[in-house]
Amino acid sequence: TGNNKLYINGVSQTLTQRVGSASSGTATAGVAIGGYGGAYTSYPFQGKIGPFQIYNGELTQAQILQNFNAQAYRFGVNNLVSTSGLSTYWDAGNGLSYVGTGTSILDLSGNNNTSTLVNGTYSSSLGAFTIDASNEAIETPGVNNSQEWTIGLFVRRDGNPQGGYGRVAGTYPAIDRGEIALLNNTGNIGLNPPLSDGWLDTGVVLASNEIANLTAYFSRIPGQAGNIKLWKNGVLVYNLTSSNSDKGGIKTYFIGNRCDYNGEYLPSTYWSTQIYNRQLSTAEVLQNYYQGNIVTSGLVSFLDASNVISYPTSGTSWKNLISGSANSTLTNGPTYSNTYGGVLQFDGSDDYAIASSPGSYSEYTFMFFCQWITATAYSSRIFGLDSFGTYTIFDPYNVGFHYNPLGGSPSSTTISSGVNVGTGNGTSILEVINIFEEVAGKSLNWKFGPRRPGDVIEIYADASKANRLLEWQAEYTISDAVEHAWKWEQTIVDYE
Repeated sequence: TGNNKLYINGVSQTLTQRVGSASSGTATAGVAIGGYGGAYTSYPFQGKIGPFQIYNGELTQAQILQNFNAQAYRFGVNNLVSTSGLSTYWDAGNGLSYVGTGTSILDLSGNNNTSTLVNGTYSSSLGAFTIDASNEAIETPGVNNSQEWTIGLFVRRDGNPQGGYGRVAGTYPAIDRGEIALLNNTGNIGLNPPLSDGWLDTGVVLASNEIANLTAYFSRIPGQAGNIKLWKNGVLVYNLTSSNSDKGGIKTYFIGNRCDYNGEYLPSTYWSTQIYNRQLSTAEVLQNYYQGNIVTSGLVSFLDASNVISYPTSGTSWKNLISGSANSTLTNGPTYSNTYGGVLQFDGSDDYAIASSPGSYSEYTFMFFCQWITATAYSSRIFGLDSFGTYTIFDPYNVGFHYNPLGGSPSSTTISSGVNVGTGNGTSILEVINIFEEVAGKSLNWKFGPRRPGDVIEIYADASKANRLLEWQAEYTISDAVEHAWKWEQTIVDYE
């Protein structure tokens, strides 16, 4: 029989019923997101969907928790990037880094390395800076006197290199080098390492209007051979071992231009930059690219509306971050919202996304972050994989999971779910005593005593789930409850 599991916010749920038996074969069809049925518009989903991952096997609960915690930044926790050795980190889309106006770009690394926007422009819709003239750049503090460093950027190429080598990131003093540039109109990415070898053509291309995460490592450890590395979208694409000088570390990076504003600039858009005083591992580079330390083993598809490479805030293409295949196409108008770090909104009528198959596998793990709003039909589909027969349903009062490999239509499988009811506000013992004395008109015999071992300061139930699922909320206060209880007690006990 098939093995079906469901986790919500990293916690395993108890399935009250199992449906279906395993059959031989593998799934090859595409994935419909936000709809199911005829033309994928039946049982539409109304709500928001952020990252959506598919694995070609089962994840452990520890791995599922890792993915959940990696996306915790959507709930106010900033753990997007690797932090060890982080010297400077700015993010144009983060209100703590840039408030939307002015020239100061604050450092999120905690080192107070404030960057400066020089004549560039800011797009609030993109959450990014644009550099498109010879007198524009983002001056970003580097790492002083470090013998090695790593710089990572989210960048879009908006035009051809101007005045020679179009700098993605230039350095000052210029002799220290450690630069990234486009060498020609074809978009070949070049590295200028901290030695006198000149520009190195990596053979990797940044196409016109392409958004990419570029990460470069430079080393100048005295007396040792050092590696010059380039990662594009988390993949190591260039690795050169060369001689080194003993020059000091870079002082400032000029993002989008040459350090002396001598005309060698690249028309481009930048979302964020990180600079480290050490070499990053490929796993750490991937963490920064995926914007969270997710599980990568077995990952075959990763769509993320918060990642500008996956979805650049507009258009109909939702790109798979794992490869150039299994991309998704938005149909009938799902819209982008920057809430929760970046999500796609489905209106519950006829919009959906359809993705081609990530491959032929006999088992899958699906994982996604979503906010459900309401059901417009009995069963609103989050996603469906037709020939495999696997889909989930959400409706106001239950979460369902269907499993039926290779044919048939099983009955619904539901999970049990506990719901707290109450006001959601805590009340202390002393507050209850005062309320009772006021309601009953009697004084109670009480006194303060020592705190008992294990006593907690406060603990009370979160009742938000009842409002979200059942549209229920408390109508009476704690004073009302005490009054009602006292009146009831008076009907059954003679207090005189």
